[in-house]
Amino acid sequence: MKNKVLKILLLIAGLTTACSEFDHTNPFDANCDIDWTPKNLQVEVINNSKIKLTWEQHIEQISGFRISRKTNNNEFTQIAEVKLKNIGNIKLNETEFIDTNLIVGNFYIYQIKAWADQFETDNLSSIEIHFDFDCNDIYQGDATVDECGDCDSDSTNDCIQDCAGVGGGNATVDECGDCDSDSTNDCIQDCIGVWGGTHWESDCGCVAIGNSGDACDDCFGIPNGTAIIDCAGVCNGNALIDECVVCDGGNADQDCAGVCFGDSALDDCGVCDNDTTNDCIQDCAGVWGGTHWESDCGCVSINSSCVTDYDGNSYETIIIGEQEWMSENLKVAHYQNGDPITNITNNGDWGSYDEGQYGVYNNDPSYADIYGNLYNWAVVDDERGVCPDGWHVPSDEEYKILEMYLGMSQSEADAISWRGTNEGSKLAGNASLWNDGGLESNVEFGTSGFSGIPSGYRYFDNGYYYGIESYGYFWSSTEYGSGTAWNRRLGYSDTGVYRSNNDKQNGFSVRCVR
Repeated sequence: MKNKVLKILLLIAGLTTACSEFDHTNPFDANCDIDWTPKNLQVEVINNSKIKLTWEQHIEQISGFRISRKTNNNEFTQIAEVKLKNIGNIKLNETEFIDTNLIVGNFYIYQIKAWADQFETDNLSSIEIHFDFDCNDIYQGDATVDECGDCDSDSTNDCIQDCAGVGGGNATVDECGDCDSDSTNDCIQDCIGVWGGTHWESDCGCVAIGNSGDACDDCFGIPNGTAIIDCAGVCNGNALIDECVVCDGGNADQDCAGVCFGDSALDDCGVCDNDTTNDCIQDCAGVWGGTHWESDCGCVSINSSCVTDYDGNSYETIIIGEQEWMSENLKVAHYQNGDPITNITNNGDWGSYDEGQYGVYNNDPSYADIYGNLYNWAVVDDERGVCPDGWHVPSDEEYKILEMYLGMSQSEADAISWRGTNEGSKLAGNASLWNDGGLESNVEFGTSGFSGIPSGYRYFDNGYYYGIESYGYFWSSTEYGSGTAWNRRLGYSDTGVYRSNNDKQNGFSVRCVR
């Protein structure tokens, strides 16, 4: 039996929005920077149907705790609500819970949140347990049942199976491969030494069972010999007549279509025929029979084209539905009229609602070649235009059209937060750039050709860079309020697409469409 290991995974997630940006009626609102999440969630196995959960309480001004459980691949359901009791002015700690009627072999995940009045923590503590017992009913014990049905943890005393599959049995395999425990019926060798063979000893020697034993000389003159003359007239030779009726030809006279003395041949694409006018050719990517073609920007795939920005940077494009999208992030440093976009390299200078600004992740210019630039929304909204001529930054509605073409419903596209099923995986691309997770492991990852990448973002409040290899943020041209605008986000652990509005001073990636 495999040694089962108690798996414990503490998952803590939270919002980073500052308290001052919200109106509050509860001093322990989930958006405040006081962390009132229950800590140090632990599990103790009591017996093969019962466990005890314990945790630490750090804040007294809460109402209690809510406990949810997930069994195997099912959804989380709340199984208990622990309310804290007051004695006088003292609120007692209630930091344990016993769960019963558990089933051996199941995986269980428990989550716990604190709550106060109508609020509860956004953060939570989580713990996972594989409820496994060995044959002696010992939790995660290492005792196993051997072939004789004995249960212990000592592998040196295990009995073994005989050839009949009987533990501790005495059956053996004889020279003919028969398995039994009766040695009196074991097979014997015939005259040519074959166990269980049928040859017999004639006047000419050992002959096959159908041979009379007379006139047994072969082509070498050996009584009862087996040598014969082959098609080339050689005694005991190995020449044979092939399918083209050629002696010892080895079918060398067949063409690729299997026709004897035919003239068909394989071209470089592996197609067999006798017409040389239809032989395949190499595409610009060097692939025989490939579909890449030579555009003004170089060699691109069949559904792709290219476009060049003001600075001479070339971008591959892809047609998705009735829209043509850039399949790379914008990295231009000038508006279409040639005016420069302000490049902010000092984190303390970042952030403006009016001046167009851009940065390169970690202020390292080498990141731009792969991930493009990160622009504030003032660049997107500038009438001088940041996209190549004839192209524009997509609106929120144009992003919805793209998402619905890939499978979202209208109601899903209109929603906020994570939406859809695997449209995010379809929009993403370049798997080597993404952290491992649900986005990249989906079977339809990268199928749209949009090739969204995890270029991270630049935070409006301090000019710092975050999220590279995990998240990609993309501006839309649609304003939400005086200080915010709509955008899209792809995340390494989610297969959907996140729609939200964010502060216009943030630095996000930009794609262009036409």
